[in-house]
Amino acid sequence: MRIVFKVISILFIVICLFTQCASTKVVPNQPVWLLNRPINQSYYIGIGSGNKRINASNYQQTAKNNALNDLAGEIRVNISNSSLLHTLAVNNAVNETYDSRTVTSTNESLEGYELTDTYEDQNNYWAYYKLSKQTYEEIKQQRIQKAVNNALSKYDKALNFKAQQQYYNASILLIKGLEDLKPYLSEPLQTKYQDKDIYLGNEIMNEILSIFNELSITSDLKEITAKKGQPVDEELLTFTVSDKKGHRIENIPVAADFTGCAMIDDLDRTSANGIVSFTIPKVKSKKSMEFFSAKIDINSILQEATNDFLIRKLLRNIKPVAYNKQVSVQSPVFYISSTERRFEKPADYSVLKNALSGILTQSDINITDNSKSADFYVDIQSNTKPAESMNSLFKVSLDAVVTVRNREAKVLYQRNMTNITGVQLTYDSAGNDAYNAAVEYIKNRIAPDIVEQLF
Repeated sequence: MRIVFKVISILFIVICLFTQCASTKVVPNQPVWLLNRPINQSYYIGIGSGNKRINASNYQQTAKNNALNDLAGEIRVNISNSSLLHTLAVNNAVNETYDSRTVTSTNESLEGYELTDTYEDQNNYWAYYKLSKQTYEEIKQQRIQKAVNNALSKYDKALNFKAQQQYYNASILLIKGLEDLKPYLSEPLQTKYQDKDIYLGNEIMNEILSIFNELSITSDLKEITAKKGQPVDEELLTFTVSDKKGHRIENIPVAADFTGCAMIDDLDRTSANGIVSFTIPKVKSKKSMEFFSAKIDINSILQEATNDFLIRKLLRNIKPVAYNKQVSVQSPVFYISSTERRFEKPADYSVLKNALSGILTQSDINITDNSKSADFYVDIQSNTKPAESMNSLFKVSLDAVVTVRNREAKVLYQRNMTNITGVQLTYDSAGNDAYNAAVEYIKNRIAPDIVEQLF
């Protein structure tokens, strides 16, 4: 019996030991590079981790990506005193933007790195990368040279375009050349051009600035007159773009702005003779003085040349060349005619005409008796007719139509008034009531509609 008990006890101990061993995974000791980050003068180091619970399906790749990000973060961007960024003396926001974007692009274009070691425990996986500083510098110089060659070719073609007064094509190529150099704008980018040593980034920027400094925009008219509700013809809004030598420049985008109202077509390009024209379909202004400006549209050139945020940001402070016209806004002139009848007979006086004239005058609209001097023509046709009687009362119905035309006889506004009634003891008195009701309708509905739609 004792022997059986001892055997059972031994089996129990063995089972417990076996179970304990089976449930415990041996975890190797953490490597030295994880305990103490390596410092190596000859290598850039990158260490990253991936959590097995958070990134269960791709924790290894996450660790490697984080390690490469860490490695890229060790590559510092030092702005050379001869670089474009230093010359521009850009503000801190641009510096920060450039640094962060450079780190990102460095990570995306890293070459020559090697996976040195990995380590994992129950919860995490680590990756350890290193990159020879000498290898990185050699690859970087090769890429700089390639970027310089590409940009230099564009620079040369741009100068040829500029010599032929093709300023638009020249500006596009220069901006694209600057885009080629973007990852290396902190570098001096020294090279030779026509046996002369130049700093290419600075030279390209200087040429971009030179183009916009050489262009000017002019017009024959410094001041013009416009009327509310009337269009402004292109003859009054014509501009010329030329360079300092007087050459008229074609294909330059010009943007227009009018303080008096929003414009529909506010962007155009100069023709072969350097001319660009705009129109204002209708002046809508409550002021007596407005301004019309036309400026060389640098944004259009930037949008055509590059989608790169940083390049646009570097060039956004270029002051566009502009020309401002003073626009004197005059009140419109109306000529009002009316044929007002009572039971098919001409009325003794024009109630509706006088009412509309008074309301329009209060809206800063001039009324004239000379039809030839008018900008707008209003015609009122009205008549009353008997309606059914009601006991001893008489009912009258009035119909009228108000039409507004411009000088070209185009109908701009038309409104019908129908079945406006008056009820009185006689037909004449009922007719007076109907006309009084029509006057109120003109004051409250028609006159405000005319002012709103025309101005």
